[in-house]
Amino acid sequence: MNKDSRLNQKQINILEDTFQRLLLKETMEEIAKSHGISRKTLSLWKNSDHGKQLHFAFQRKHSENFIQTFYDIVHEKMQNSFKDRELFAKMHGLLAPSKQEIVTEEKRDIVRDGVSLDEMEELKELLGDYNTPKKEEKHSQGQIEMEEHSRQMLKHYRNYRQTH
Repeated sequence: MNKDSRLNQKQINILEDTFQRLLLKETMEEIAKSHGISRKTLSLWKNSDHGKQLHFAFQRKHSENFIQTFYDIVHEKMQNSFKDRELFAKMHGLLAPSKQEIVTEEKRDIVRDGVSLDEMEELKELLGDYNTPKKEEKHSQGQIEMEEHSRQMLKHYRNYRQTH
């Protein structure tokens, strides 16, 4: 039998019986034996294109009987759990997709590209009194290096502005 062959009415009846009995947990061997055919033959019919169409139609018809029960269970669960309500809303397209904002930071070479006047003002504000250290304060090595780095940046910026 070809996979795309149509089943005759007897084969269709056997498959419909098979689908019902599989729900009752009977094995393919038991079902095939009761119809006087081999398990392999029953499997060929079931796995043919027509058999798959019949199985899909059976599942759809069978599930219609349980839709109300399903919704009753979902309704009961939704009373207790946020996750269940969220799942229900997603299933019915009632929940807007979450939006995510992606922020990327641009890396630039300020020595080569310079800085804007706004950036320079912000830098001066951040540095505050660091540009004029007080004699009585003791500075750590890190603070001294940061001050020197700031001075170098200002020097590069001034040189850049003078040449451009």
